[in-house]
Amino acid sequence: MSSQEDRLISFGCYYGGKFEEVDGKDLYNGGGYRIMEAYPSRLFPDLMNQLPISLYGQRVWFKFPYEGIEERHLIRNGDDQFNKMCRASVWVDSIDIFVEPETE
Repeated sequence: MSSQEDRLISFGCYYGGKFEEVDGKDLYNGGGYRIMEAYPSRLFPDLMNQLPISLYGQRVWFKFPYEGIEERHLIRNGDDQFNKMCRASVWVDSIDIFVEPETE
């Protein structure tokens, strides 16, 4: 990854809540919010160090500023969506992150 693709950006991190559908629209309900500065390629280690919750048993989603919440993308460290987020981060100054418990 080039240094241009891995620059420090702002992540708006929603955690401790969950997605719900209300009146036909997706909403993230409950939990907390924290802004953190991080390199996209180091997102998962930084989330583990800076959020007051464990990532164990959690799903992590992202969306770009120009996307609606219903267009969010599920990511795992190193998967295709994660790599897409890292590559696209050169074009945006912030990315929203949503952490929610996995349900059975």
